Amino acid sequence: MAGKTLEERIQILEDIEEIKQLKAKFCYLMDMYGNYDASEIFTEDAELDYRPLLAEKVVGIEAISALFDPDSVAQWERMVRHQLTNPIIEIDGDKAKGVWYMYGVATLIAPDKDIAIVEH
Repeated sequence: MAGKTLEERIQILEDIEEIKQLKAKFCYLMDMYGNYDASEIFTEDAELDYRPLLAEKVVGIEAISALFDPDSVAQWERMVRHQLTNPIIEIDGDKAKGVWYMYGVATLIAPDKDIAIVEH
């Protein structure tokens, strides 16, 4: 943050904390079985990158909403608990990029009714 004013540095720290809180809210809502409106969390042009768990990025609020639709999630995901650590958040004006280490445990029920415990 060299060369930034005190006000700019404070704003960056506030932005980083707000992003951390947003990520925590997303995980909490997902742990509550995906029963939420994605527009509470994501912007219209948001990108969700779960590679390698998903083949490609999920881009845009509509695609993200479809991915976490409670009617489809409820069919296969019965219990998930996310734990996040080591956030690295870069702020560049009104844009930001963040990555976290995530440990998640999920109990899944497949369409054929097999139960699996998955860690990722």
